[in-house]
Amino acid sequence: NGRYDGIAATGRDFGFQIYGGFIEREGYSIINYNLGVFNGNGINAKDTNSSKDVIARLSIKPFKGFAVTGSYMYAETNYAMNKYMKSPRWAVGALYNSRHWVARSEYAEAMFDNNRTRAFYVLGGYHFEKPWSVVGRYEFIHDEANTLNQERITIAGIYKPYKFLRLQLDGSYVMN
Repeated sequence: NGRYDGIAATGRDFGFQIYGGFIEREGYSIINYNLGVFNGNGINAKDTNSSKDVIARLSIKPFKGFAVTGSYMYAETNYAMNKYMKSPRWAVGALYNSRHWVARSEYAEAMFDNNRTRAFYVLGGYHFEKPWSVVGRYEFIHDEANTLNQERITIAGIYKPYKFLRLQLDGSYVMN
């Protein structure tokens, strides 16, 4: 989060990743993995330190359309000129997709120095016969230092008449 390290990134970073899956069933892998090493400086930024972010993710799909996931990230965050703090993060989640329904949820925790941050979201949606969908989402982020405390409810309507055209109207109610 940019409030801690000044990097306003969207989860993109320079690095490399290996990924794959095994135990094939009906066109999908039951177990999938990702393991990556990234420079930790954010989107399109040169590596300016020897610290690297290491990220591991495991996804298990016991049946088509449903998955449970877990991930862990080890990072050292630059919070001042060449001063780093350990900032490990972990998350667990689940998702379900069918022809008409979508449901997703994730819980995550991160430590920035001695400040524990917790985040959670749950999302549910329904795809009508094309081209309409509706989605609702609740999310929160809280930290012990009260720097990031926020809750939000979002409702959206989506119109997608063509493959590469999407019109979306959403409204959010933010609670601080």
